[in-house]
Amino acid sequence: MSGSPIETGAAGHAAPRPAANIHRFPALDGIRGLSAIAILIFHAGILTHFNVLNPLGAATARLSVGVPVFFGLSGFLLYRPFVVWRRSAGAKIDLRRFYRRRMLRILPAYWIVIAVVIVIPGIVNQNAALAPLRSDDLWRYALFLQVYDTHSAAFGLGQAWTLCVEVSFYALLPLLAWLATRARRVGWEICGLAVLAVLSFAVRMVSHASGDILPSVWLAGTFAWLAAGMLLAVLSVEAQRGQLRSAPLLPCWGLASVVFAACALGGLPRDVSAPYNGLQFAGEHLGYTVFTFLLLAPLVVGTTPARVTRILGSAVGRWLGRTSYGIYLWHLIVLFFLLANGASGWWTANPMVLVTALCIVGSVVLGTVSYLVIERPALRLEARRSRPEVPRPPIASPAAAPELAVSD
Repeated sequence: MSGSPIETGAAGHAAPRPAANIHRFPALDGIRGLSAIAILIFHAGILTHFNVLNPLGAATARLSVGVPVFFGLSGFLLYRPFVVWRRSAGAKIDLRRFYRRRMLRILPAYWIVIAVVIVIPGIVNQNAALAPLRSDDLWRYALFLQVYDTHSAAFGLGQAWTLCVEVSFYALLPLLAWLATRARRVGWEICGLAVLAVLSFAVRMVSHASGDILPSVWLAGTFAWLAAGMLLAVLSVEAQRGQLRSAPLLPCWGLASVVFAACALGGLPRDVSAPYNGLQFAGEHLGYTVFTFLLLAPLVVGTTPARVTRILGSAVGRWLGRTSYGIYLWHLIVLFFLLANGASGWWTANPMVLVTALCIVGSVVLGTVSYLVIERPALRLEARRSRPEVPRPPIASPAAAPELAVSD
């Protein structure tokens, strides 16, 4: 894009990066890890029938809210550098590095999971849902295209539909950031995000009304969750510039608790196969969007209370955050394995507790291996490639603009 500070590559030597972009949000590591565990508990509740049969299932059935929180985190962390860029005169964002980093972050670990499912016959035999990974649909899963086909969308690695949305978001994000440069004021940018979120909600409702549920799991049907994070990115930068006060922790989390309780006790279906009426479908989507915004706001807009940062940004929180992608990729396979080997009968008094505990242990172990052996080496490979060369004498040209790194 001619004249735009979004560039396709870094030319010359790397220049210092503006302080606004290296602002850290350590509490988000803990939130990311807890979201992965929440999704794990949600799926354990489905497969052990806890969500339907136990009174507490009203709460565990709503832990699917971990998915919108994941999307909110992505919207915030990936859009914020673009917002910073617009506040930093002359800054550039290296899109080649951005896409290299995103692909190295998700592809190797994801492909390894698919390969393991294919190579180890017992894993597929334990659950028919995994069988399509050995079928003609394999290429769809490998390229994040399974959600665009009715058959492949319903099988395989069920949780991977969210990765299809993420990849679509990566492709669209630079265009959204460029369009935001046309907004002369922050208010116009916020209005633009709100309009896109409303359109996404409309796509979701039309999808439900038509009986074709697939568009509701595309980017067009889930963008409101990403928009919540993108809005927080805008507000975060404004707060850092002193234009906004910090988001208050207790009121935000108090309201988030009320929203979660309303979703849990509002009569929403607990069984994933149960049909939603239009009001339930809309209520859950809006409730999850509001919950995501309220949960994350005190952690990114202004100053986060030190006690919260110490807890969520502790060594355990940081590690769960780093391994959350691996936990997310492996947890359903661990669940299938446990249930296929009779784990639900090992403690008949409460199989949900035992199965969930074992799944957490197994998923954290596999997530740790994934991070140490696959994900971190892949990201270090990208970091070595992006390492700045020895500065060369400047030539007669405008001063090099700083380059913004796009965070995880």
